[in-house]
Amino acid sequence: MTIDERLFKLPTIGSHIRRMFSYFSQHIFFTDMIHISAGIGIGFLLVGGRLFPLGIVGLGIGMAGHLFAYSRGKE
Repeated sequence: MTIDERLFKLPTIGSHIRRMFSYFSQHIFFTDMIHISAGIGIGFLLVGGRLFPLGIVGLGIGMAGHLFAYSRGKE
């Protein structure tokens, strides 16, 4: 059993993860870009200072990408 299959079986969020996964598995470049953006955003938030606003933007892009994938995913 893979980690994806285990996540799909979670009681409250399993169906939501499956829906995002159906989009992410078909659009690898998009998936990579939003996760890179979110990761860099977290790093910028941790560094703080002048980079803090860029961290918020990076996290915003990551969150918006996940919402987009959820809206486009198949149930």
